[in-house]
Amino acid sequence: MLAGYWHKGGIEIYRLKEAGNEKLASGDPERMKPVRALGKKVLVVGRDLLLHTRKRFPPASEADIRKAVQMEAGELFPLKNPAHCINIFERTETYTSVDVWAWDASGEEKLRRVFPYTHILPEDMAFTSDEPEIAAVCGKESSYLLAYGKNGFLGGSTFRGDLSGRHIEVLLKGISRHAGEIRRVRLCGTAALPRGLENRPLEVVQGGTKGYPVSLDFLPRLNLKPFRLRAEREALPYLGLAARALLSLLLAYGLFLFLSERNYDAAAREVREKIGRLAAGMIVHGAGQGNEEDVETIAELKEKRKAGTSPLRVMDMLAGHLPGQSVVMRMLLNENLLELTLTTKDPVAVIKALGGAEGVKAVKLKGAPAKDSKGVYTCALTVELR
Repeated sequence: MLAGYWHKGGIEIYRLKEAGNEKLASGDPERMKPVRALGKKVLVVGRDLLLHTRKRFPPASEADIRKAVQMEAGELFPLKNPAHCINIFERTETYTSVDVWAWDASGEEKLRRVFPYTHILPEDMAFTSDEPEIAAVCGKESSYLLAYGKNGFLGGSTFRGDLSGRHIEVLLKGISRHAGEIRRVRLCGTAALPRGLENRPLEVVQGGTKGYPVSLDFLPRLNLKPFRLRAEREALPYLGLAARALLSLLLAYGLFLFLSERNYDAAAREVREKIGRLAAGMIVHGAGQGNEEDVETIAELKEKRKAGTSPLRVMDMLAGHLPGQSVVMRMLLNENLLELTLTTKDPVAVIKALGGAEGVKAVKLKGAPAKDSKGVYTCALTVELR
């Protein structure tokens, strides 16, 4: 398993091993080379990037609560592009208490180029213990306390300076009725034995400095299934390749249409030549006294050719009039009737643009446009050409 630790200074990437975690790369994602491997790749969002709140909701299913948080995330956190993660803290008959973490997702695209992670979770949610305890993690600029148990996060606080008993007392008051369950304090990093805990019989365990974030030690025994990315987010690193493949297909399709147009013109010339030879033969053998059925067939061929519309001319018309960010998914041309399926952010603008195009007689919408979660509509149109 690979683990990436994302913090304000950049990202650190480790290979997790029983014998000790191996550091593979670190630094600014914009200057790093990609680190790729098979298997799970877990991104831990460091506590210095996180905002946290505990909010009560009416009794509801987890799916409904996730939808509610999705709608309120922009109001709950002062972030331009918030991503979030939730955990059900407590359920009662009258309410459901939910922990919500959020971070600015603007930098995730750069991270995915370097570390195409399959799972993402806030650092607070990495900590678990069969017996409730407090982890004291001290760093150069800031330190933090985390209380957690078998079901994960109970509470936390961040502070500057040396760890003291007062910091632990404040945290214990914050987790109220769960405070009595805490029996142990685990010191990590440079944390020293705190003073002022004489009235609380807490066991103190010295974890020491390990050279990597202590939260990574908890990942191998953590159930990572809830933190797995949805398929569309996992596919983002490969969108460039997919776009190039799609462009190649479109170019091939355009070449096919071009060759079809040339073949169509060649066939039309051949038909004209045959018509000319038939007409000449009719003049020689009786000045128009030929078979009436042949004459009708020739006239029908002429009318068909006049009525037909070139696919290339239709594509030129679409390219010149469709609004930006409109993508044609399907096109079917039958004489002067064009059927389109396309995606767009403004169906009304598409209909107005095509309706005003030269050579267009009428534009009709087939059914109601379907709108996805990103505000993009899928429309089916019928365009009658002159």
